[in-house]
Amino acid sequence: MERGNLLYDSTLCIVHKATETLDLYSNEESKTAMITNVFELLDIRTGNIALNDVRVEKWGSVVVVDAVYRYPPEEKAFTLRFTGVRSIQWITVKLNSDADTAQVLTHDIGEGNYQRTARFATVLAEVVISYGEVAVEKDW
Repeated sequence: MERGNLLYDSTLCIVHKATETLDLYSNEESKTAMITNVFELLDIRTGNIALNDVRVEKWGSVVVVDAVYRYPPEEKAFTLRFTGVRSIQWITVKLNSDADTAQVLTHDIGEGNYQRTARFATVLAEVVISYGEVAVEKDW
């Protein structure tokens, strides 16, 4: 099933086709906007995001970001899977941390098809990803 630039499949995986726009308004209006953050992508209220893990797979062509969304009392885990990755930049902010999660200070999903990089700035590190597509995996 397709809605704007989001594709849904039976495993509750959302693929963000970031090169297109999502109609955030009624069909009668022509206003459109790019999805630039996780809250819009997941269609949830603005809240807190923490990263639990960032994994590089398939020799760097896939980057998997495990995260948790918190808006008390809600706490929902989700995964962002970036595919067709051309480059990854990692900037360490805090060395020698034993923290299990990293609070996200700011983020931008970017634009797929290598148009604009995704960025996650956390209290521990900043990750910048140039990618083809991003998919959201969640079970809620």
